[in-house]
Amino acid sequence: MASTLKDVARLAGVSVKTVSNVVNGYPHVSADVRRRVEAAVAELGYRPNAFARTLRTGRIGVLALVLPDTDLPYADDLTREVVYAAGRRGYRIVVERGPEEEGPGGTRPMPVDGVLVGAPGETARALTSAGGPVVLIGGARSNGSCDQVRVDVAGAAEDATAHLLRTGRRSPLLPMAQTYHTVRKSSQPFVYCLL
Repeated sequence: MASTLKDVARLAGVSVKTVSNVVNGYPHVSADVRRRVEAAVAELGYRPNAFARTLRTGRIGVLALVLPDTDLPYADDLTREVVYAAGRRGYRIVVERGPEEEGPGGTRPMPVDGVLVGAPGETARALTSAGGPVVLIGGARSNGSCDQVRVDVAGAAEDATAHLLRTGRRSPLLPMAQTYHTVRKSSQPFVYCLL
């Protein structure tokens, strides 16, 4: 049978609230008490009850990463970095594919604490209007209905071009992006630097 907070408190000779404070990382616990509680936790093999924590906090510890297409060149890298960053903060990631053709009616509710959307357009609009925390990754500038993380494509192209020119390259290759919009925007600094 799994050990409980009461078992740990009894073994450590402290209150259940003190055990809870130690387990949850609250700083206002003396070093001696913290050591006793941590030793009791280790001896009993205590693990916090995830369901109880969900009921108490109202959070489930899961974020959704919605991508328009998992075959995108950056999808693996983006997913890896999101999983890593979320894991450091105690969250797990569920990756969902958000096909644009489904539109708002095809977006299903997800039991998550927040949604990271790498799928601009109808999917993003539907998720944003459904409520809850939504962060857009990339895409055109948001209308302010949610937070957004964007890459300065033009600035990156200008920095890369300037670096190539500083190192003596005079015929740099301009990698073609997937959309005309991105190519047009990113090639402007490239042309500017060559002049």
